[in-house]
Amino acid sequence: MGSKSKVSREQGVVSRHQAVSSCSLFTDYSSLLSPFLTPPIRRARVTRLSLMSTSRTQKLNDRLRELLASTPEIEGAALVSDDGLIISSVMAPPADEDRVAAMSAAMLSLGERIARELGRGKLEQVYIKGGNGFALLTAANERSVLTIMASNEARLGLLLLELRKVVADLQPML
Repeated sequence: MGSKSKVSREQGVVSRHQAVSSCSLFTDYSSLLSPFLTPPIRRARVTRLSLMSTSRTQKLNDRLRELLASTPEIEGAALVSDDGLIISSVMAPPADEDRVAAMSAAMLSLGERIARELGRGKLEQVYIKGGNGFALLTAANERSVLTIMASNEARLGLLLLELRKVVADLQPML
């Protein structure tokens, strides 16, 4: 090799071929990753869903559908990761599942902080009552929360009982 085919560094000498090879490897990786370089929520969502088997996803969806069928006052349900991504959801069309997921993660984070700061122990549930009904968030496991939206006609005690049953059913699938 001649001196013209060498590229000097502060310490050591690298051949021009090695320098070009490392650049082309970066280019090859970036071209492979380009389909995934979309907005962060979509990228993370594709990754999360691709890790979960379709049969498991189907089982989660089926259990949420059973919840809505057994309790007509429940208008929607979503299983959400702690980073705000939908794992599974059954929502009525006006509800935007991405928005529900993001707000659920924010409420979970805030609820955990409040529980910790006020010495209330580990967060179990977040309860919200509005003019048009309830939103209940219940911890499903360490990394996910079950969020339901229910009408004003719902009986809170029955909702909480049903949520405990659903969470117990979902835990082995998570």
